[in-house]
Amino acid sequence: MCKKNIHINKPGFLLLFIFFFYGTDAHALENITVSIINETKIIELPLKMAKSNTDKQELDALVLSTEKEGKLYIFSTEEVRPVRAHTEGFMDVLLIGKNGIIKDILNSVPPNITPVSTRSYAALLKLAPKSCEQFGIKTGEQIFIPGINLSKRRTIKPDEDDRQKLEEVLTRSIKDNPDNPRYLTSLGKFYIADGTPEKATALLKGSTKKSVEMLVTLAVAYRNRGMLKESEQSLMEAIKIDPLFIDSYEQILLYNNTNQAALNSILQATRLLTDTLKQHRGFKAGRLLLFRLHISQNNLLSARQVLDSALVKSPEIIRAYGDLFLREGNFKKAAENYMQFITARPYHPAVKDLRIFIMLHYPKTEMSKK
Repeated sequence: MCKKNIHINKPGFLLLFIFFFYGTDAHALENITVSIINETKIIELPLKMAKSNTDKQELDALVLSTEKEGKLYIFSTEEVRPVRAHTEGFMDVLLIGKNGIIKDILNSVPPNITPVSTRSYAALLKLAPKSCEQFGIKTGEQIFIPGINLSKRRTIKPDEDDRQKLEEVLTRSIKDNPDNPRYLTSLGKFYIADGTPEKATALLKGSTKKSVEMLVTLAVAYRNRGMLKESEQSLMEAIKIDPLFIDSYEQILLYNNTNQAALNSILQATRLLTDTLKQHRGFKAGRLLLFRLHISQNNLLSARQVLDSALVKSPEIIRAYGDLFLREGNFKKAAENYMQFITARPYHPAVKDLRIFIMLHYPKTEMSKK
């Protein structure tokens, strides 16, 4: 999910990216299509890409005409620099690593700010606000850019951006990096997105080096084949290896009320995440996930205890209290908490729905009129 908070860097410390030039004779913005692979589909986004410094200025000034349109900037990765995400309006910003993996997603970045980064990036992709949530784009997913290999700075000879080409690129990456589970996971995601989860399970279950992300991808492939028992076992294995990897719990929640085995997995995941939070009390995403796990079991008392024990009552925790009050039938308290959340996160994608709730139940409040 697109949950990354934005940190503002002081103007005096702004550093410019070193732009990577592909040629000096290009004077028009190039239209390209990138493909992003996740567990359920292949997302294709039409982009504008600059090939010269003059084109970069034109790209900066370009106003996106549709939510699915975007802007792509390729940078040098020789040094670690703050990420200058100057925008003409609110934008979703994807930071892409040298291996073509989405490393960070920043929600609705306001104009003229610089999100601080301590890592080196190869590319920056700007989309219309809320696009990440709309298309289901998440960190860790693989991006393929026609003609660009971010890690080696050379062309990958793309004839057209189609599924066959993507499979060839992924297969070649595995041959070049046989011990890297990241590439196996990417190919597994491709097979799932391409509607052949049986290929994904055959590829991933035989791997001797399993990462947590690979296990979660394998679980999704099993689930798409209707093999729920195997899917749940893979997720529980992932949680035991890395109890801080949030996607494992997210997938566990999808099995709620499926069968008794699924309920047992949810209960086991709840216990494991509870133990994890005892050691990592500041793990906000885990706390919110544990709250949802309790809510899925209609265990409202335990859900409240999870929120009460939070070190910091962040806007997200306050919104969760609103959800809890809503479950308890206390619409007034729910609306009050939602209003606090809207004040703190006015550009969050959920704000529209929360305002509708407030208008329906408390139409005279100032917040419902904004």
